Amino acid sequence: MRILRSIVARESELQADGRPTDFIMVQMVGPSFGLKPGIPGEQELSPQESDILELVDAGCLRDLGPSSSSAAVLLRFAVTSQGRVTGSGGSVARDLSQPLPQTPPPSADDVLAWVKDLSASAEGAQALEDGGGFMSNALATWGEDHRRRVAAHLFDLTADGLLTFEDPMARIDQMDEVDRLGMAANLRLTASGRDRAARLERRDQPAGASPLQIVIAEHAQIAARDINNNYANFDELLDLVRQGIETMEGIDDDTRDEAKSFVERLRGSAGTLATGTATGAGGAVVGALLKSLLGL
Repeated sequence: MRILRSIVARESELQADGRPTDFIMVQMVGPSFGLKPGIPGEQELSPQESDILELVDAGCLRDLGPSSSSAAVLLRFAVTSQGRVTGSGGSVARDLSQPLPQTPPPSADDVLAWVKDLSASAEGAQALEDGGGFMSNALATWGEDHRRRVAAHLFDLTADGLLTFEDPMARIDQMDEVDRLGMAANLRLTASGRDRAARLERRDQPAGASPLQIVIAEHAQIAARDINNNYANFDELLDLVRQGIETMEGIDDDTRDEAKSFVERLRGSAGTLATGTATGAGGAVVGALLKSLLGL
């Protein structure tokens, strides 16, 4: 990890100077190796060929293939977006006086939900038309500390088929992802991305009181046997519901009494069609307990 941090720090310096950001590993005199251009603390770190290959396998570096006929040149590589995110967190180039991020880094799902929220408004949809616009929104939403991570997630989501955007700078080797996105256009959720965002939205919504559809009691008795072996018949299932009503916290006495009454009506309706749909607070309590007991 120290080697990766040093490489990422050196890449930032090279970018600031407008210099190429490719690295090469060369065989030095004796059983040692060197990186060109050099990295901070290279002598102490003593990078080995195996260290670089491990970072390539981890997706933090990209093997660019041979670019020289010299036998001394062993590897040519560059930092990936994943490598920048991984290596920048504790970069040796970080100013120790700079405060650490005050918010947790966003996940890929967070970024996907952010794009969905932007597309829901006319102003946000307009921002998605222009790369500079949505990167400005990213900066305002996530802050400078997480902008690179957001950019990396956007490229990952695109690779997964959840996003699409026009990327005119895609063929420019080693261009920074943030800069590429700043020149992009027409960022959109794909159909798969919209489905994923909708599932995330449903997952995050608090569970509300839902109507309970009552079925013929003998059918419920069969389901009770098949789904859960903690009870053998419908009466035992209702006994467990009644116990749950007695011990449930956070409901008032009227709701508790209504739920108990509803259980007794169900018990008296064994083998017949019960009252149809229960939408009151008591019915919602019974419905929640039945769903829990039946594993639904």
